[in-house]
Amino acid sequence: MPNVLILRGFGGILLAKGMDNLANKIRKLNNIDNCYIDEYFNWLYWSETVKNSKEQFVLIGHSFGANAILKLIRLLHYKNFEKCFLFDCSPYTSFLINQIGSGTVPENIKEVFNFYQHDDLLVQGATLTRNNGSVENIHNMKYAANHIGIDDLNEPHEIILNRILGK
Repeated sequence: MPNVLILRGFGGILLAKGMDNLANKIRKLNNIDNCYIDEYFNWLYWSETVKNSKEQFVLIGHSFGANAILKLIRLLHYKNFEKCFLFDCSPYTSFLINQIGSGTVPENIKEVFNFYQHDDLLVQGATLTRNNGSVENIHNMKYAANHIGIDDLNEPHEIILNRILGK
């Protein structure tokens, strides 16, 4: 049984209500041990929890939370992760969260779903690649949405729920 960790972006619950809605859907699944949700700036605390867990973690993040998830995965480079779901990695993160290289995905994550939009004038998402430039097991999925609302779209939620269930 996996655990799920969700990290919200800047503005927390005020700007990322979709993450809370997703957490409520995940908590209704029978095969989940725990579903944790927190703010992006607590990523280092969660890296210790994930590091010390014998259970697999499914990692989900929106905006700065997506970038913090990537930073957590890089920090735990010796630990393998099965699934990661990212909503609109923030283009401002390299300045705000210590140069983490938001456009690349480390090799220790097996499968990544990157839900992004390119329609918001203020914050635009982008495609992701692996450190070596490949897109192996990276699903870059573009949506007509804005940065704040992309995390509450039904289709990405269904994809995440089905993947957690092994479908």
